[in-house]
Amino acid sequence: MVGVAVEAVSESETKLSRGPIRYQTEILSVELVKEAYSLMSLHKEELCLHKDFELDPDWELYFTLSVAGKLVICTARKGGDLIGYAAYAIHQNPHYRGIKQAIQDVLFLHPSKRGHMAGYRLIQFADAHLVNLGVQLVSHHVKVKHDFSPMLERLGYTQSEKILEKRLD
Repeated sequence: MVGVAVEAVSESETKLSRGPIRYQTEILSVELVKEAYSLMSLHKEELCLHKDFELDPDWELYFTLSVAGKLVICTARKGGDLIGYAAYAIHQNPHYRGIKQAIQDVLFLHPSKRGHMAGYRLIQFADAHLVNLGVQLVSHHVKVKHDFSPMLERLGYTQSEKILEKRLD
């Protein structure tokens, strides 16, 4: 498939039905976007608090970040099929310029693949890849409705902030 990075591929020991799950980094491509769209729709339906928001990613911005090396996409695949993704924006922390930071933009695993360590291993894989890129701090946002912070805590994360939202329209 176009866009698959060859340097960072690993197979998990976790088996779901038949075969292992592969975790890998991928370069943003039109093919990957097309492949991910059904998962993105599930993601929006399950996690978006505001059901009237239209799924309309700013692909120009995402491709710009990707070309600049400021977007990392880690995927989980079973039998070649995309079952999950984690995307991170990479930047220098504006408050601590010496710190390279990754902020999770989106993280999703198909509901039928949860509960078998696949999400845990996807984040482990992403963390290892981010370390190789020199990232020193990773931030994840967690939806209240689907709180996976206990899993993040098992991976060594600690709560540092709360985010509150208010619609103004």
